[in-house]
Amino acid sequence: MSNNNFPLGWIEIRIQALIAHYGSRTEEEILAELEVASVTQRADSARP
Repeated sequence: MSNNNFPLGWIEIRIQALIAHYGSRTEEEILAELEVASVTQRADSARP
């Protein structure tokens, strides 16, 4: 049995679910998510 070092509170099944989710995404979906994150980050940094 291997010794995996997951972040605190994470379990192997959660990691596997994330890999499955992001591994099945198309390039267009990835780019759309990055665009939304970029716009959100700019809006948040503009706030006083």
